[in-house]
Amino acid sequence: MPSMRSVPTEVFPIFGMISVALGFGVFVAHRQITRDQTLRIHRNAYNPDLWMERIERPAERQTPFTNYFYRHVADQRV
Repeated sequence: MPSMRSVPTEVFPIFGMISVALGFGVFVAHRQITRDQTLRIHRNAYNPDLWMERIERPAERQTPFTNYFYRHVADQRV
């Protein structure tokens, strides 16, 4: 295994950026797993008393995809 003395000094900021990115990824994943109530992995994930509530909630309305960023391109076509 190479020692830290053989690594060029220009690489140290990259190590820092990678460690910050990994730390932020762990933070976001931990927050998502622990606080998202729609995930079924928390301690109250399966509650048989709430099954009627899940069945009776209204279905989600799906909207067709609209490209908002390139509307001007579609308008200019002939």
